[in-house]
Amino acid sequence: MDSQDTQISLRVRDLSGDWRARAAAPTAALGQDTPAANLSSHREGPYSESEDIPDDQNCATWWFNLPPNCTYTMLFASLRNIGAVSDAVISPRAENSSVTTAQVVFFDRASVDRLLGWTSRLQHEPIRIGGRQPHIRISYNKVAAHSNAVPPTWGYLGRGSRVLDVIGDRRIVTERRLKDLLADPQNNFICNLEQVHTFSWTGPLSCVEFRFASYAGQALRARTFFEDQKSREDLPTAERALWETVVCFFAPDPCDHID
Repeated sequence: MDSQDTQISLRVRDLSGDWRARAAAPTAALGQDTPAANLSSHREGPYSESEDIPDDQNCATWWFNLPPNCTYTMLFASLRNIGAVSDAVISPRAENSSVTTAQVVFFDRASVDRLLGWTSRLQHEPIRIGGRQPHIRISYNKVAAHSNAVPPTWGYLGRGSRVLDVIGDRRIVTERRLKDLLADPQNNFICNLEQVHTFSWTGPLSCVEFRFASYAGQALRARTFFEDQKSREDLPTAERALWETVVCFFAPDPCDHID
């Protein structure tokens, strides 16, 4: 499979280790970049304008000294047990620069305090990404705490997240089919992914899990695209019937804090 980076590539990388204890081992876990037409890198993010809030209410962090080849897989791997991530954007590296920067936004301020407290304690192993220790500070671009509440049937404990599970008949719920749907130019969908995993169980069901870099800007929009298939009159009756059984569920963010 061609792994060459292009502007329209969908970055999908595998994380080592047991990443979901509740599910069986994935039957398809990609470990390299894979191209998908019309999917491009997310550059600006939904929080590009600063809010008028006190510094101690800011939920956005700015990361310096990241390696030039930093990926979303590498970034999110460093955030385990810190707090659920609302949005993350890795900035394009400037020409001739050896460092990359990123903004990471959390849903609540407690996650920011936990991150800053971790990095300031000498007894903790410092966060390292690609062999470098990132410099992390509060972002000048301020973002207030914001809710991720959703109907209970939409997400675990009634919370939305950047992690979206799509569950349905294996004839229609496949990684390639779902990626192609998101890549439809009419959707104007721009995203970055930490990774994608496919689960298969005994019987007709399959689950494709997308770990996006953003909740509102990517995971929530993707859910809308998938749900809209149930009412498309241009689909064959049999295909639309399969879509009507599909369930889209926000799964727990592996970066969320566990007491």
